[in-house]
Amino acid sequence: MDRRRFLFSSISGTVAAGLLAGNQRDKETDNIRRDETAFKPSGVSGEKFIDLSGPEAMIGGYPVSWLEKHYDLPLHVYHSSPIVAAITAYKTVFQELYPKGEIRFAAKSNPQIAVLKVMAQEGIGADVTSDNEAQSALDGGVLPKNIEVNGNAKSDALIRLAISKDMILICNDTEEFLIISQIAREMNATPRVMLRICGFAMGTSKDVLFTTSGWWTKFGCSISSVKPFFKLLAAHPHMRFIGFHTHVGSQVIDLEPYLHVTGKLIELTIDAQKAGFPCTHINIGGGFPVNYLEEREWSDIKEKIRYGHERALKGDTTKYWVWGGDNGGFRIIKDAENPVVWTGKENYTSYPREKMLRAILSGTITVKGRRVTTIEALKEIGEPTFVIEPGRSLVEKSGITLTRVVQVRRMNELYNLVTIDAGVTSFGGLFSNVPVNKWAVANDLGKKDVFPFETFIAGNQCYSTDLPARYKVALIRKPKRGDVLLTHDTGAYSAQFYASNTNLHARPARVLILRDGSVVMMKHREKYEEIVS
Repeated sequence: MDRRRFLFSSISGTVAAGLLAGNQRDKETDNIRRDETAFKPSGVSGEKFIDLSGPEAMIGGYPVSWLEKHYDLPLHVYHSSPIVAAITAYKTVFQELYPKGEIRFAAKSNPQIAVLKVMAQEGIGADVTSDNEAQSALDGGVLPKNIEVNGNAKSDALIRLAISKDMILICNDTEEFLIISQIAREMNATPRVMLRICGFAMGTSKDVLFTTSGWWTKFGCSISSVKPFFKLLAAHPHMRFIGFHTHVGSQVIDLEPYLHVTGKLIELTIDAQKAGFPCTHINIGGGFPVNYLEEREWSDIKEKIRYGHERALKGDTTKYWVWGGDNGGFRIIKDAENPVVWTGKENYTSYPREKMLRAILSGTITVKGRRVTTIEALKEIGEPTFVIEPGRSLVEKSGITLTRVVQVRRMNELYNLVTIDAGVTSFGGLFSNVPVNKWAVANDLGKKDVFPFETFIAGNQCYSTDLPARYKVALIRKPKRGDVLLTHDTGAYSAQFYASNTNLHARPARVLILRDGSVVMMKHREKYEEIVS
């Protein structure tokens, strides 16, 4: 399947043995299930996430050798500081431009209780789509009133839980609205509901893999069905309708679609108000992009891909930068003056994370044929609560994955191939977008080759497309069996979203390091009995 489609020197043994069973607990560490066997070595500070300046990588103050000893590899490691920083950045934009803004963390990107607890402590809500995600948000301390229940296949149990806790139910369509209404009548309840909208003209964002608010989608009801919905709404007065919702898509790098749907949701709000239904909320969803690479890095990679194809056209296939000679977003036009032309999706945006929100709120939109600033348009309709649902952009930079090198080979005199003890199912982001993750050797950092070691990376699963790095990566030296590799930016989707026991491989452990250096065991490495039971 095409990729787009699917951690100073070591702490000595003496120090490691002197683990503290307790520590002064601030608000961040209260009531979080810690790994009591590996809580916090004396003197460890968890403030800095990744430090590659010493002989081995330090992750949250811990050497990779310590993490390997206590948790084995592969290992997913998360850190709370990048999460808090991302939340703060979004909050700052709202405080500066539109104080009536609220954040709901898209839990699907990392639904672990420890992560949701960080969200709750920072005062934001959660967007959930299943019974267990909802329970995880509650167990993490997210206030029920700040939880939205989304998705296109809600169970009766989830609907009843949401109603009983006064969560916001986002109706996927009018049919689901009727289902929720019937259950609410049975419970003698008046739930808060929103209606999810699709059918927008998405302009440059037309890829059905990433766009969830266009025509080809299973989410939402068509914008053209809203006026009939008002008649339906009038017949169900126990349903507290609070506004409209949409979700543009995933890793949306362009500003245009967000401005477009914001204008359309404001138009729908105007229509609802005229029909007698006050709308207190507008929810534009998430999809705010993350830059996996800086602009210069991405330009360099595109140039390497282009050069590889140009060399191949002249008979030299050793310079391919993408596995299998894939065009990687370029179009090959034989016999043309410029035969290799970029037509693919960019892996860099001028609007990452909170910069996209700032651009939306400070932008100009079209409302009922009139050009107006977003802030002005929101004020004209009574300043509704403006809700966003960031997921990847809150947690992606908070995670790294540590793997062990199994083998290093030169294949067919064409390319280098490093095999690791994990597969693509431990890197869920590979399935949902085309990240060019940064990889690094994490041990013996004082050893460097004269030239970077350029290689593809293969996984340990028994199918040919198990390639955690289909784009070549450049390491500081040629690794050897037993070396540790560090993959940056795996905080979203990687640990659980597509996790499986392919070939009965155990799913890796997951730990969260807090700012005081405390280690939270999120999920232990599976045992054989757990896999086959």
